[in-house]
Amino acid sequence: MIGRKGDPDLHALRALLERENTALDRGDTRKALALVPEKEALLSRLESRGTDLRARAEADAALRASLLSLQALLARNAARIDRLRIAAGEMAADLVRLRERHGLGGLYGRDGDARQKDVAAMPRIDREV
Repeated sequence: MIGRKGDPDLHALRALLERENTALDRGDTRKALALVPEKEALLSRLESRGTDLRARAEADAALRASLLSLQALLARNAARIDRLRIAAGEMAADLVRLRERHGLGGLYGRDGDARQKDVAAMPRIDREV
């Protein structure tokens, strides 16, 4: 399974992560999402071989460096995807808020009655001396 060029699953994962990174750079979230099943399959295969890979990495500095590099790529892409997820959630919340403010939801409550205006009442001045 392992030839002169190293582990094919590790090479495949590295290539996939680089494609995912390119898609994220371009803002192509559909392409990044399309890579998820392949990424999950590769990670599952590598996880099932984890004990063997750890044992080999202890003796092979190049493999250890490759695994550390892959770990860094995974962490970087995961952080970028998480930031995109948060940004998308914030944008969706902003859209809901804007729709409520500028639509009829801003004028009428759930029961259909007109909402109270949010204008502050005039302050009362005590004129008694």
